[in-house]
Parts: sequence; structure tokens; C-alpha cells
Amino acid sequence: MKFNKWGLIVFSLILLGFMSTVLAAFPTDVSVYLNTTDNLNTSTSNYNFTYTILWNGSYFMNNCTLMGNFTGLWLANETNGTAVVNGTDTLNGINTPLSDGTYIWNVKCYYNDTNSDTADANRTITIDTAQPTGSITTPSNNSWHNSNFLINASVTGTPATVQYRYENSTTNGSWTSMTNPSGNYWNATFGISTVANGNYTIRINATDAVGNSNTTLNVFIWVDTTSPSITFSCSPTSVYIGETVTCSCSASDNLDTSVSLSYTTSPDTDSGNTHQTTCTATDDAGNSATSTVTYIVDYRSTGVYIPKTTTTRITTTTTPVTTTTRITTTTTPVTTIIPVTTIPITPLTIPAASYTVIAILVVVFLVLAFRLELFK
Repeated sequence: MKFNKWGLIVFSLILLGFMSTVLAAFPTDVSVYLNTTDNLNTSTSNYNFTYTILWNGSYFMNNCTLMGNFTGLWLANETNGTAVVNGTDTLNGINTPLSDGTYIWNVKCYYNDTNSDTADANRTITIDTAQPTGSITTPSNNSWHNSNFLINASVTGTPATVQYRYENSTTNGSWTSMTNPSGNYWNATFGISTVANGNYTIRINATDAVGNSNTTLNVFIWVDTTSPSITFSCSPTSVYIGETVTCSCSASDNLDTSVSLSYTTSPDTDSGNTHQTTCTATDDAGNSATSTVTYIVDYRSTGVYIPKTTTTRITTTTTPVTTTTRITTTTTPVTTIIPVTTIPITPLTIPAASYTVIAILVVVFLVLAFRLELFK
């Protein structure tokens, strides 16, 4: 079949008019933009996906549909059936919450049943609704403290921050950051000077990068820096060897009802001397108090039988008369109390002048006797 030149010109004009009609039926320069950033991590399972669609002309887009692999396959998920206009439009998330995981999504906008456009590139979103988990390794629950102590927690779930605070019935402390020396371990030092004596809850707040927070980790502790009050006595405090001294001790504490006591109820009396015995009271926080009692142990009075005879001879010579005097001293057996004291015996001494007087009296007596003729 041959066409003359005029036939070709007419055919070209008809074809050009048809193509113009087709092109005029669809907006030119249609662009879909996804407003949500790529590689987004969020803890919101029912997420709102937003987009912007722009085009030239006075036409209206029929609808826009959320596309994604939310079920494992790339499928249309939800369609915005309202009129779409130039500018920002919001497409709500899927009707049922998304499970935790990573997904790819896009928005596809339709002008009619056959003509559509999507954003230039898919976006990735990660849904994470899991809270960090873990445990407090120190201090132990219901523990007592009289000095600064370490708070140590093991936290899993990739926490971004871990904090602690103290709480009681009247006040809560401020959240204080903990450090991450290695692995899942987080720690901090608790200064007891920041609180008064009493009972407290130590609470941990672990938060991950998307804002999931866990504040259920806690332990109960006591802070006590006061020593117990102690009462200690013993009776009697003066005994003989082998007799019994009985001691009693008691203590009270401002917080602790189970103060431990260490003392001897019947201290040693086996040796004579001045002795001391001690009672120590210690509370659960390690605070202690000590009281000491002094008692005396004497030697008991004991009779000792000592038979002993002592003979002492004293000889005194005087000129012109020599006199020998024998003095016998006998010590009768006696019972002596220890310690034994020996009384020195002083010898009997007759002065020499006495013998001279006696001799003169004897001479005078003899002269008178002969004068009176007493010896006839």
C-alpha cells in the first residue's frame, strides 16, 4: 500500500492530536516525596506514614496507597481514599499494630486505574517496643550500709542510658547517671552522706535509643551510721579464786531490732588479780559499741598447820660473879595464818652492876653474922 505525501501529512497530524489528548489526560511532572526519614527507629507500633505529592496542572490524584513488606511480601497495605491535593497529605499507619522488626515501605499515588507514581526510593523503618531488661546485682535486697556502696546493674536490650535514684515514703532523689565499664554492666557509687539514716528503695531506669524505658528494677536497702546503745554489768565485782562472777549485757539500736551481742556470762576467776571482761554489741550495718567491767579475784583465806619448837640458850658472864642462866623457850604448835610472821626473841640480859651490888650485900651479911655470932 502506497501513501502519497499528502496522506502521510494527514496521518501525522491525526497521530499528533491523539498523543496530545493522551498526554493531556495525565498530569505532568508528578512527584511523590516520603516525609519520614530513612532508617528510622521508633517505639511506636501504630506509626503514621506521611508523604507529599506534587504535580503540574489542575488535575486531582485519585488516591495514594501505602506499600510495604509488613507481612513478608511487598503488597499494598492501606489506601487513602480521600481527595489528594498538591501539598502534604498524611497516610495513617496500618490498622493493626506492627510487630517489632525492620520493614521497607513506599507510597504509590494513582491518577487513574493505570497511571501512578511512587517515591524515587523506598524507606526503611524499625519498630522496637521492647523495654530493656536486667537485674541489680549489688546491693542485695534488704542489705544494711554504714558507708558508701556500689550500685551495679546488668542490663540487656541495648540501653542508651541507665540511671538510678533513691526513694522513700517522703521523698525521691534525682535520677543520677550510671557508667558502662564493660558489656551489659552499669555501675555508680551511692554516697550515704546524701541521705539520713533510714530505709530506701534504689530504683534503676534503663532507656534504649528509641525511648523504651524500664523502671521496674529496684532493691530495698537500709542506711545506718549510728552505733547501738549498750548496757553491761557484772556481779559481784570482788570474789575469791574459783567463785562465780555473773555478767549480763543488752543493747538497743535506732533502726536494727536484731543487734548481736558478744560477751562471757561467767568470766574467768581461776587466778588472783584484777581482771576485765567486755561486751560488744554490733548491728546489721556493722556499727558496734563496747562496754568493759573490772572485777577483782582475791586469794581465799586458808589455814596452814606448822609444828615448830625453838630452844634459845642465853649465857651472861660478869666478874667477880659468874652466873649461867639457861632460858628454854618452847613454841607450842600453833595454827598460823599465811603469810607467817616470825617475831624475833630478844635474849634476857642482866646488867653487870647488879652482880656487884649482890656481892657487897653478901659480904655485909657475913660480917654481921660473925659479929652477932650467928655462926657458933
